[in-house]
Amino acid sequence: MRTKNKTSVALACFLLAAFSLCDAKESSDPTLSATPSPYPILDSGVWADAIHSAEIYWLDNERILFKGSEETEKTKHYTGKFNISIWELGKGIKKYTKNVKPSLCYNSDGIIYYELSEADAQGNGQYLYGKFGKENTYKKTKDLKYYWDQMNCKLTERETVIKQRKGSAIRPLLDRHGYLNLGPVRGYATSKEFIKLYRPSDQQGISLPIQAQSLSHVYYYEFKKAYLINNSKVSKRFWWLYPDGKVEEVSASFGAGLPTRQGMVLGTGKAKSDYDPGTVGMYLVSDGKFIRLIAGYAIDVTVSPDGCKLAFVHYPYLKATSLKDSGRVTLKMINVCSEEKNHGQ
Repeated sequence: MRTKNKTSVALACFLLAAFSLCDAKESSDPTLSATPSPYPILDSGVWADAIHSAEIYWLDNERILFKGSEETEKTKHYTGKFNISIWELGKGIKKYTKNVKPSLCYNSDGIIYYELSEADAQGNGQYLYGKFGKENTYKKTKDLKYYWDQMNCKLTERETVIKQRKGSAIRPLLDRHGYLNLGPVRGYATSKEFIKLYRPSDQQGISLPIQAQSLSHVYYYEFKKAYLINNSKVSKRFWWLYPDGKVEEVSASFGAGLPTRQGMVLGTGKAKSDYDPGTVGMYLVSDGKFIRLIAGYAIDVTVSPDGCKLAFVHYPYLKATSLKDSGRVTLKMINVCSEEKNHGQ
């Protein structure tokens, strides 16, 4: 996420992976709790690049890949230079690659993509792509137009993509699972036609009980071995799509959130002031009640492969988004599968 004014972006909004909620001004839910978190919280102690998007990814259940900065002063931190680093929980942080652009991508198949800050001798951009730890360097020439596949962390020449799609709107899944065909490019966003799943080497496709106009966010969760599809028209309606074509519809009374093994996690609450978050926080919904995991604003929240741990950039209060404020913006982790008595934040 890029933004010109980070302060305005954080106005009671939480970005939970790809879902967003901005309830802080209006929420009066009596079940909201301001008590300390019952779950263990770890603070990496390092700045994370929230103004560009921290681009947080889990390598496994103990290691977090993220983009940060060597700068310790807040006003300098936001402008880089940026590094890709690995936080191994309980063991510390080590750098993976120095001097990169805000363009990190990693998926559950172990594919990574990132761009170097410096161009090559001919002025072409340089990016690395491939299996994590074995990626190769490629040129990103100025005269080519590219299609960006976020799901698979790869660039493809736009002309090649147009020929492959033959006039259809496509939503890529992981390469090993195939893609979704939404119908003709023109009009698919309002089409009531049902989308089709095309698995690798599958020429017929599988019709799914999901209309093209309902498709909004599509994200793969390793712990579920399935894709969560969000309805762009009705935020309280979701589907789990499994790679074999099986579909489960999910109805959530509280709206969009981030799935974990313990239930949905979302951001809500009402702030008392720019320096006091009040009941604002990241909450776990359990048995119809909201359990606050941490006070303040959680940005770029991502869930671990086992569905238990949440990594995110944390703003303790609203003004911490201001470059002139001294509030620290750090990378943190919460384990919602392990309760911890008398632990608060």
